[in-house]
Amino acid sequence: MTSVRNHRRRLNGSSLIGILALTLLWSSCGIFGPSSSTQTGEDDTNRGVVITDEVETMDTIVWSKVSEEEAPPIVERARRGAKSEFKSSYNIVLLAPFDASRFQNASDRLTNRTARMIEFYAGMKYAFDRIDLPVKFNLSVIDTEVDPDFKYKFQEDTVIQNADLIIGPYQTSNIQPVAAFAKYEGKMMLSPWNTAEVTVENPFYIQLRPSLKTHADAILAYAKNRFTTDKMRILAKNDARAEMAIRLFQESNMKIEERMDADQIPTIVVDDISNEELGEDLTLQIEADSFQGVIIPEWADEPFVIAALAKLNFTKAGKDLTVFGLPQWMEMERMDFDYYESLNVHVSSEKPLSFDDADSRALRTFYFNRYGDVPSSDAYYGMNVLQWCTYMLATYGTNFTNGLDQPLEDETHFPFEIGPVFGLDGESINYYENRHISIFEFENYAFKSVR
Repeated sequence: MTSVRNHRRRLNGSSLIGILALTLLWSSCGIFGPSSSTQTGEDDTNRGVVITDEVETMDTIVWSKVSEEEAPPIVERARRGAKSEFKSSYNIVLLAPFDASRFQNASDRLTNRTARMIEFYAGMKYAFDRIDLPVKFNLSVIDTEVDPDFKYKFQEDTVIQNADLIIGPYQTSNIQPVAAFAKYEGKMMLSPWNTAEVTVENPFYIQLRPSLKTHADAILAYAKNRFTTDKMRILAKNDARAEMAIRLFQESNMKIEERMDADQIPTIVVDDISNEELGEDLTLQIEADSFQGVIIPEWADEPFVIAALAKLNFTKAGKDLTVFGLPQWMEMERMDFDYYESLNVHVSSEKPLSFDDADSRALRTFYFNRYGDVPSSDAYYGMNVLQWCTYMLATYGTNFTNGLDQPLEDETHFPFEIGPVFGLDGESINYYENRHISIFEFENYAFKSVR
């Protein structure tokens, strides 16, 4: 059981620069382990750090220069086939926005995103140094933020050209061209962070974070076991993003009911959550037992979520309500968690509540002894991603989608239930997606797993 008040710690000050230097530059003592050599390209300022590690060999830091000419766009699909190749050594490339060139002195501060990327890589490197598989792996890391033209030039990089597996990148604008490249070249691509559909007819692309549609399916599957459609409400803002979320929840409801003409979940779309007439209307409906379950499909606007919960808490007049939200609610820093308790809040999440397996405990001990701190969930995630993809490569080869429906010998702490997302024809595979979603209930000021 994990208290919701354990938010990500705020990294700041000179310690941040120390961590960044440790991560990206000081390879002899830091996360990257010992360095055997350093090579400098013609013009170091035009290229990010590329760190190459190899199991059973020394690590190498390679500086390379990308040509000024843009790579030609990919204009046709030329798959090399879905056959899997088994190798004695596999090349893995991590593309992530470390943005190292922004940090010049001790007064510079890491962004939250950069801190997340560092911790994610720290977890990957920890797992990489402990691989126990009968093949070798080379791990290269490229800072995608060094060159603003990365998405036009990445195809010229021999490290990427020789990759068997590409992990990342982070920005959607970068993911789209890299996914097209991976599809064209027949290379596996793993996206740890993106949740939007960025590619079609691409059986080489795996999305590790479940989409909003997958969260909607999981929430509705759980909620419909407790409430009939007419006893539920969707409460949302009047904007395009909320409109999209409402549509996904209604589609999930039709899928569960197995009827295209199924009754829709009644929806309350508001322009002003503080509107007094809205409060009066909610009070009348709640007093008449018109509904007992409320879905608020908002993940980014914390003030709206707080205001909506405050409104429901005030108008429920002693009645029992159950409110369903999204995983970002677990990390909201200004939330009054009395609302969660009073409204029996449930959230969906692909993350575990706690990290108590043997690998996670070992990472926690190592991390504290090495860095004097405790790892965030991003470090555990990085560890499990590396554990999973190296196992899949070693077991099923370069096209490891052939083994996605097979049970893992050693399950990672982040359970990945990856299946195909089909095209409109119901047969072609647009991409693969992690479908694992848990439902957590807030009770006694802590979340607990209920599904």
